[in-house]
Amino acid sequence: MNLKDALKKKNIPFQVSGSHIYFSCIFCGKENKMYFNLKKLIGDCKVCGSTVTLKELYSHFNLRSIHKKPSLEELKTQMTSLNQPKENQPVTLEKISWPEESRPVQNFAACEAYLRSRGLGIEEVIPHQLRYAPHGFWAGRILVPAFSHDRKLVGIQGRVIIKSSKDIPYKFSKGFPRSQVLFGLANSQEDPVILTEGVFPAIQLGGMATYGKNLTNGQMEYLLNTINPSSKVCLLWDHDSWIGNKNQKPSSFKALEKLSKHFEVRAIMLPKGQPDDYSKNDIIKWVKKSFTKASKIYIPE
Repeated sequence: MNLKDALKKKNIPFQVSGSHIYFSCIFCGKENKMYFNLKKLIGDCKVCGSTVTLKELYSHFNLRSIHKKPSLEELKTQMTSLNQPKENQPVTLEKISWPEESRPVQNFAACEAYLRSRGLGIEEVIPHQLRYAPHGFWAGRILVPAFSHDRKLVGIQGRVIIKSSKDIPYKFSKGFPRSQVLFGLANSQEDPVILTEGVFPAIQLGGMATYGKNLTNGQMEYLLNTINPSSKVCLLWDHDSWIGNKNQKPSSFKALEKLSKHFEVRAIMLPKGQPDDYSKNDIIKWVKKSFTKASKIYIPE
């Protein structure tokens, strides 16, 4: 059974264009932005830039059970994967360096204007060590650092600030440890801790970001090692994180279940859009109000 037939059998929405099949990105969740090349058997997201192999698709969508007789290549891959570290096993994060051409964002008027359009002042972002690259691989992008528990720089996310038709919004450093880290200040004393998808809402709200609609076991470990065990946690993901399908529970529900095992937690179901679409005062009010309710899910009126 080929990939198209397998997706149909699992009722996973997709569209076909020539030798490509496209569907919602399994990393950032953007609808129909993951383009999978049926000849090369690899896909890439046109929004977040993430790539995915056929094996990873089968694993994510639980498609292996559809194959009655796996190919020899798949059997080899399965045997190889037995020797790979599992997500809940310790992972060593390698330290990287800032690009030489990058400088702190406060040195660039264009960065200040962009951040202002996102509701942020320069003073708010300085503690997060954001930088900007005027040229090179990261040209025209604000560089957002990902730090390990001991504050080693282990990854970089580059967000374009003046977009052209050829630019993808995000670039990531090679081997970006998305599943092992959260964005945010490790010494943050905010309570409740607000978890967002994107880094700019996290900065604005003094929270932490998951780099997308997925809270992994590695990120849970990072959170447990970063914040006070008695802290309250509020999940504030985009509206579409509450939308699932027949075969998959919405990502916000899955994250809420994980968080509930360790923290007093609430989740805010935004009526539409993302946190940027609402005022900071409204969100803070909703967060506070959510913890006065018995239900773990709060829907703003």
